[in-house]
Amino acid sequence: MYKLISGTLAIENRLVTLKISDQGNMLYEDATNNTTENIDKSPLYKKSVDVDFYGRVWTFDIESNLAFRRASESYQPTLILLSGIFIDLIILGLFIFLTRANRQALRYADNMNVELKIKTKRLEKSNHDLEEFAYIASHDLKSPLNAMRKLVNWIKEDCIDILPESSLKHIALLENRSDRMSNLLNDLLDYARIERFDYKAETLHLAASTKEVFSLLDHDDNVTLTVLDDVELEFPRIPFEMIMRNLISNAIKHHDKAIIKINVSYVQENNMHKISIEDNGPGIPPELFNKAIEMFQTLKPRDKVEGSGMGLALVNKIILHYEGKMNIESDGICGTRINIMLPLQIK
Repeated sequence: MYKLISGTLAIENRLVTLKISDQGNMLYEDATNNTTENIDKSPLYKKSVDVDFYGRVWTFDIESNLAFRRASESYQPTLILLSGIFIDLIILGLFIFLTRANRQALRYADNMNVELKIKTKRLEKSNHDLEEFAYIASHDLKSPLNAMRKLVNWIKEDCIDILPESSLKHIALLENRSDRMSNLLNDLLDYARIERFDYKAETLHLAASTKEVFSLLDHDDNVTLTVLDDVELEFPRIPFEMIMRNLISNAIKHHDKAIIKINVSYVQENNMHKISIEDNGPGIPPELFNKAIEMFQTLKPRDKVEGSGMGLALVNKIILHYEGKMNIESDGICGTRINIMLPLQIK
């Protein structure tokens, strides 16, 4: 039996010891057939198995040996434990680093917000001071300008018969420049007034309001205005008339055709009023769209087209003040369409 067991399962290749008995008669035992160096007196594992061999019952007593104990107490579990602790420390360190970085980012954002608020207040104050200066300067300059214009008229009335032709041209040029300066000051006053007054919304009829503005403008019989759509608008009257007056006036002043046609159309789009003013004039080159809405900018010399260069800038500021927007459509060859978007309800 010993040779059979040893040949089949040599004890040095096993982690258990065996006892085989036949109904109480010991057939094989590792403890008696081998040295006791590998026998574990307090085995970690025990089990008995009964096996039926042709009517006889053999009992196999299996116990773990010292080799099993040494294998179960190897360094691998410790290594796994240390590796887990090391990974936990890395995760903890990363968490601490991210927490600190997040706090630094929040502090930086708070500092930036404070700085931004300070700069915003300074900018608002600067804009307010600039508008205040423009309002006061344009208002105060009107008095000496009016006095100068009166003086020119007195000279013209008293000396028109004795002045030479060259002096009369100079007086005409002076009158022209005085009118231009007066228009510029008026536009500058209007520009500065936009945010100084709280205009109340009124019920306006697009067709009637537009035609009334058109009737007050200086134009020839070759200019026709057509309002294609008539709707009711809830919008402050004076700002609306300023918008339409400047847009229609620009269409007339910058025209180069014998017959001037201006069409005003309306559509509700994206919960806003969309009013389009379209003419058949020379158009505006696309690369000059941004320049056209800047202050004191004209696309032609002022000696050719009289204007202050404030028209579209004034219109754009009014529209932005009421949370609207404006855009220009033109190919720069024939015709210009200016679209203004105004809110359905004024806050």
